Amino acid sequence: MTEFMDIESLYDYLEKEIKYFHEINNANIFHSMVILRDSLYEGDKKEIAKLVQWEIDFLNFGIKEGNLIPKFSNYDTKGNLIKNIPEMNKFTVETYKYLKKRLDETKNPILISRYAHVLWDGPEKHGNYAEIAVEKYLVLTRKYEKEVKENQDAKFWSDVIISIESACNLGFNSKNKLEEIKLEFKRIIFEHKDCGNISKRIILKLIRIMLNEKGFNKEDFKNINKICFEL
Repeated sequence: MTEFMDIESLYDYLEKEIKYFHEINNANIFHSMVILRDSLYEGDKKEIAKLVQWEIDFLNFGIKEGNLIPKFSNYDTKGNLIKNIPEMNKFTVETYKYLKKRLDETKNPILISRYAHVLWDGPEKHGNYAEIAVEKYLVLTRKYEKEVKENQDAKFWSDVIISIESACNLGFNSKNKLEEIKLEFKRIIFEHKDCGNISKRIILKLIRIMLNEKGFNKEDFKNINKICFEL
């Protein structure tokens, strides 16, 4: 199991080793982060421990249909929500100041997309953060789709879907890179329409995303209807 001796070793690991979305939610990594946080609290390094906890919170969101969602939810015996984990409404001005600092420091595209997405969902709602996140989601889409082609490995399709659906949701909500997003959907659909059963299922998933997003118009589906009949 990965061990973190200090917050610098945590930063170094996140920067170099987080390459896919499933690695963000790796249970072993979170366990190691919790151990580091607790050791810092016990060593009377509460301010640094707080930073580690924020990192845990930032990375502890899941992504569903392009939206950041709490990974855990607690309910009472009647089914009423008690709290979500993490709780974004508990983030303070200090939390967001730290988050902006981390966004400025990192070069890792997954971390950039995550930090910028959390900032966009925060109280400032600054369009610049949405633009940064959308740009990185598109970069990741192309990276993972290239890995599908080069490795002939379908496991990368899940990361393609997460990244392009996140770019779509965030892009249309913030009015950022709309045409680039549309072109990326169509490019993947047309390039993979004859690439086997798994690719066909992915294409149908992409088309469903397009149909559910009001930002796509009739012209965007030109020649895609024909592909649907062929599938």
